[in-house]
Amino acid sequence: MNLSNGNIVEDLTRWSDSFMAHCRAKGMAKRSIAIYGGVLEELVEFSRPYQDQVSISDANQFFITSFFNEKEKTEAAKLIKNPNGKHGFGPSSKSLFLSVIKKFYLYVSENNFDSVDLTQSLRKFKIKRELMLKPRVEENEITKLLNYLEKIKKEGRRALSTQRNSLIFKIFLYTGIRAEELVQLCFSDLVLDEAIDNYTVKVKGKGGKERFVYLSRDMIEDELDFLLKAHQASDFIAASTKTGKALATKRVYELLNRIYKGAGVDKRGIHILRHTLARRLVDRNVNLETIRDILGHSSIGITSDFYAKTNEKNKRDALIDTHARPGTRS
Repeated sequence: MNLSNGNIVEDLTRWSDSFMAHCRAKGMAKRSIAIYGGVLEELVEFSRPYQDQVSISDANQFFITSFFNEKEKTEAAKLIKNPNGKHGFGPSSKSLFLSVIKKFYLYVSENNFDSVDLTQSLRKFKIKRELMLKPRVEENEITKLLNYLEKIKKEGRRALSTQRNSLIFKIFLYTGIRAEELVQLCFSDLVLDEAIDNYTVKVKGKGGKERFVYLSRDMIEDELDFLLKAHQASDFIAASTKTGKALATKRVYELLNRIYKGAGVDKRGIHILRHTLARRLVDRNVNLETIRDILGHSSIGITSDFYAKTNEKNKRDALIDTHARPGTRS
């Protein structure tokens, strides 16, 4: 097919129809076809004011940038009119649009008789990632959860599983280890340093890498004493009370969700406790290198992306410290 007939609306329409027919022939999912078709329809509509000026060969990075800017303005206007509506054209939406357009351009480039490569103009076109803070369990919710665990332990029902579940929750909360690390954790991995009343915990991380995290003795003493006396048949901390075998991560996920529900805390999952620990460390001005080592991240870039943002109190205190007169603050 000829690349261009000189009218960008006609060009984009011809190629869009051909591309969508190709997608359907490949057996692409209906939802994906609807998304692709929607993106290309919007691109065609955007091109209408330029149909007497440019052709498809002129639909370069500047053209797509202008399309995105116009789309962003349109969605912002919709949001003003209807604040409760689902509008917006943020980084994730832009990335989706760009992905569709790049695939469309590749199809055109591979199938036009003129052997024109349209993909060249978009190769350096990238969408800046939107960095979102990970969800966390708030301090008042942590208090509710810990109080709930103490309450059910005192009730004494199903004592073995209750003590085990409480210990599992506290290890997640206070060390930030991953689910797959927890299920292979053994009592023998906890070594008490009586001089400072802390446990050193050896964690087997990703790729077989080992690291150490630390737990205050008084945080887990009740659960640990109970379980060490009862768990004669198994060294696993997260052990089945019936078989002594390590629990599956799915099972650990389920028991934590029951704790959230019982405490009246609207949270779910295991990983949220890892994020909670990281945010608590950030709030205490712990440096990112230390947080990286505690969490076992492969690079500080991962730690920085998710946890580098400070909170308002830290910013306020930092600025107030700079305002203090000499000798009034340490």
